[in-house]
Amino acid sequence: MLDATCDAHALLVASHPDDRYPLPAAWLRTAFGIRVSVLLATRGGGGQNSAGPETGDALERIRTLEAEVGCAQLGCDVWYLDRPDNGFRRSAAETFAEWGREATLRDLVRLLRRIRPDIVLTTHHREEMHGHDLALVELLPEAVRLAAKADFAGEGPPHQVRSLLLGAGSSFGTSTLRIDVDQLDGNHGVTWRRMAHDVLRLAHRSPGLPGPINEVFESTMRLEVLLPTGPVDQDHPFDLPSLFDSSNWPGDPARLASLQQAIGALREQADLPQPPIDAWIALLVELRALRGRCAEGSESRSRLERRIDALERLLLISAGMQAELEVLPGTVAIAGEEFSAIVQLHGAVRNAAKMRAEGLDGIEVELEPHDDAQGSGTDSLRANARFRMPGQSTTVGDSGTNPYRGDRFVPPVRLRLFVSLREVELPVTLIVPVELRAPIELQVVPQMLLLPNDRQVVQFSVGVTRNTQFPVAKDLVVRAPAGYALRRDRQAIALIDQRRDLLGFEVEAPAVHKPGVDVLRVALGANRVVLPVHTVEVSLPQGLRVGLLRSRDDTLPGILGVGGFGIGWTELSDADVAVADLGGFDTIVVDARALRERPDARRGFRRLLEFAAGKGHRLVILYQKENEFHPPGDSFLGAPHSPFHVGRARVTRADAPVRVLLSNHVLLNHPNAIKPADWDSWEQERALYLPDTYATQYQELLETQDPGQPAQRGALLYARTGEGEYVYCALALVRQLKKLHPGAVRLLANLLTPAPNP
Repeated sequence: MLDATCDAHALLVASHPDDRYPLPAAWLRTAFGIRVSVLLATRGGGGQNSAGPETGDALERIRTLEAEVGCAQLGCDVWYLDRPDNGFRRSAAETFAEWGREATLRDLVRLLRRIRPDIVLTTHHREEMHGHDLALVELLPEAVRLAAKADFAGEGPPHQVRSLLLGAGSSFGTSTLRIDVDQLDGNHGVTWRRMAHDVLRLAHRSPGLPGPINEVFESTMRLEVLLPTGPVDQDHPFDLPSLFDSSNWPGDPARLASLQQAIGALREQADLPQPPIDAWIALLVELRALRGRCAEGSESRSRLERRIDALERLLLISAGMQAELEVLPGTVAIAGEEFSAIVQLHGAVRNAAKMRAEGLDGIEVELEPHDDAQGSGTDSLRANARFRMPGQSTTVGDSGTNPYRGDRFVPPVRLRLFVSLREVELPVTLIVPVELRAPIELQVVPQMLLLPNDRQVVQFSVGVTRNTQFPVAKDLVVRAPAGYALRRDRQAIALIDQRRDLLGFEVEAPAVHKPGVDVLRVALGANRVVLPVHTVEVSLPQGLRVGLLRSRDDTLPGILGVGGFGIGWTELSDADVAVADLGGFDTIVVDARALRERPDARRGFRRLLEFAAGKGHRLVILYQKENEFHPPGDSFLGAPHSPFHVGRARVTRADAPVRVLLSNHVLLNHPNAIKPADWDSWEQERALYLPDTYATQYQELLETQDPGQPAQRGALLYARTGEGEYVYCALALVRQLKKLHPGAVRLLANLLTPAPNP
């Protein structure tokens, strides 16, 4: 009802999928019925992933879906500026060096003209610490101004934004708008602040749980008004344009006042014992007739369609009807093939409703009566929906890539259901919960092979998944460059009843192989993937035994095992930390962020420190976030000498210069000499979550710093403990190891190798 009484459109602009835009979104949607679009500058691929091993493009896919789910809970659309996210940046200038200032400005103008909002808001302010946020704050006023200029060369017709609001920061005055976001929304039974926090908590899983509500959102939301705006009242919020303005009204002027009054009365009709459905249908029919008089894409038509959409939803809800769709677990969509789902319309029998369906985006859909067409004696109608995907079935490529690029995310399979209510059809768009997949998928494990220069044989596996309904009987073939030898380079695959198989391969490199990258080519019919083989000059002692307290990331297991160093390694469970005999290991590594959500591992950490004190032993800690190394309320002891405190400082420039403070130190020389070139070509950042306080027993090995920032000496710390060694490495090492950066590989080998004469 609220949506039907308002047709204003707001655009919320933010840097990352889990930023604070859900708060103004909840307020605008539930207080006024304003339609909300969210424009995200990045897809968040440079952030931390607390839910799994994915980084880069794979993480961007996850965070795109999280943004879509979170915004759907608030009834918002999502748009994407598709700027790269290479992690934390300190300034707008650093951000523009990666985004391109003029290109980003031009894209902002293009999207403002395409989305055509009445009001633009961002919670970001001029005092932000993140360069992505500062870049948006700098560009938004300019983009709003240019979007309205007819002489600005860009896509789309000019568009005038009526109001622009930025976050107020700590300084605010007469132009600051203050909103009490602890007001209770009667329709949802929670405050706007709680609603927004729940979206972050329930939808955005990959960054980890948000902080407590009082840390994430203040009880008062403050916005700085840059373009004049009207009062924030219920009937005319911000004095924004409306369908009923004389300049927008497409119908008979004599009907304007009476229709406006009829729509305005919807709020009062919510409490009637019997909803006036016939009157609402008549209102809907009249608005649909007006739509036919509006030009496609015109402002009048857009505003009419928002009101019509709300009335259609209102009629379905008031009639007690709900459409839903379910698919069998594991169902996927394949180009050129069919799959089935069940469509159910609750409340249909009581309302004598009928339904028909059509697919969107070239998908064909047929509805057939279900065996239990009337829902097991309930008031529901059930039907089988048979979907036929467009295109021909092929085994080449990844069909799921395209939706994750461009201005919008479009679910691969959608169904438009038309429900008849008293001879009037009401459309319902349903997203079919299936993935669009290739008929056959190949996955190599590990995704890259590491070949130390003193090692000739490495192993890998190829997983084959049959998504198609047709059997697969072909040879899986691996081709290698000249000089490489493959044992069993061809293996038969027969997936008839099975869906998956996993085949192992072994490749032998030439006796003399120079550093560089070669490629193995894996093919199953027309389906092909490549497997890079990185030859790196790196040495490791024979018989090294490593224990790994791993995170959800799979980088280190891939490097340590038969596809890399080929050393003996064991994954340590929490129970192993507590009771296992650890004396058989030379080195134990605590993987980056392995301590998150593992209270039992922290509880038993004293045993790891005792291991480190043993003769010939070394304990290596890769970076942990400060709240994981020092969880609130937990007196965790993670280092042998006190004080030792992990902070939030980082060196964000991946090319930040590195000065070696102890050039003869064992970590930089044994068994590999770390040279200046090993610090070149790093990606995203140099170091993060550096210790900010530590005892004098810790030796500082490196110094690095961002331009204009204090020098940091905690990126690589070493201490003797008992007869053993302790290392804390805050370098962004794992991110470099994902690319098998040679310098990072050599440094990892040194970290794994205890000192020869401790």
